[in-house]
Amino acid sequence: MAGLFDKAKDALNSDKGESTSDSVLDKAARFADEKTGGKHTDKIEQARDAADDRVGNEGSQQGRTTDPTTSRDRM
Repeated sequence: MAGLFDKAKDALNSDKGESTSDSVLDKAARFADEKTGGKHTDKIEQARDAADDRVGNEGSQQGRTTDPTTSRDRM
């Protein structure tokens, strides 16, 4: 089972995985924003960015940490 987890982790950390996860997160954020009538756009974007920080590999290239309050891209 650990081998399967490692393969999934490697796939998400690839450039293609990053692109796919970004696309899925963008679609989910748009869907949520539409369903709430745009009333919670800021919170939805914060949640989308937090999820991307946890899932994507782009953060390691930009100096992000697992703590979104200390992330460089939020300043």
